[in-house]
Amino acid sequence: MSRFAHILLTLWAGGLWTICGFVAPSLFALLGRQAAGEIVGHFFATAAWTGLAIGAVLLVLTRTQVWAAHRSLAVLIGISAAAPVVSELVLGPLMQHARMADEMRRFAILHGIGGLLFLTACVGTLVIVWKVNRAK
Repeated sequence: MSRFAHILLTLWAGGLWTICGFVAPSLFALLGRQAAGEIVGHFFATAAWTGLAIGAVLLVLTRTQVWAAHRSLAVLIGISAAAPVVSELVLGPLMQHARMADEMRRFAILHGIGGLLFLTACVGTLVIVWKVNRAK
């Protein structure tokens, strides 16, 4: 994997872990739920689309190396890039509808699924970093 690809991977993984592990919990600790939720939602949307772009670039940059030697790594890149976008595109509108309809139980379930999708991306990028660095 090229140095540029390593930098992109590091930025992607670091950004996800920072937003999910530090920014979101800190905002909910410091602000009201509504304000924190709006701000965190913006960060999650940014992370989702940035991750999709970086994941696509990584697959293009490493296509011969990854596909030939480490198919599982390419699949992991794809899953890690897609999971937050699924949360954004599929669950986001459903959560908004549940919130507007005051269906808080449904909102909580959808929110939990969205959290699992972001956790999947966080763990996935961590495993990618581990595998790439172990291969050196």
